[in-house]
Amino acid sequence: MARIQILELPTEHHGDDMITPFALIIDQAGSSLVDETGLLHQGLQQNLRDQLGARAVLIFEDTVEIPANQPMVNYEVADRQSLKDPS
Repeated sequence: MARIQILELPTEHHGDDMITPFALIIDQAGSSLVDETGLLHQGLQQNLRDQLGARAVLIFEDTVEIPANQPMVNYEVADRQSLKDPS
């Protein structure tokens, strides 16, 4: 089953207004989203961009991990543990 992820792009400042553009990432896409050339039909891709306001729509058959969407690891706590337990 396809996954949908949002990749926030750098914030844009227009006077007092701030806009956070985004890209829509669809991975693990099946044959219903990907044709024999490996691309989503351009009309559907354009429709998704227009309807959702995304800057881009990227479709992948494989799994794509977006680092910005991963939970942050608390390295400070991990470092303290390694100092207490020298093994």
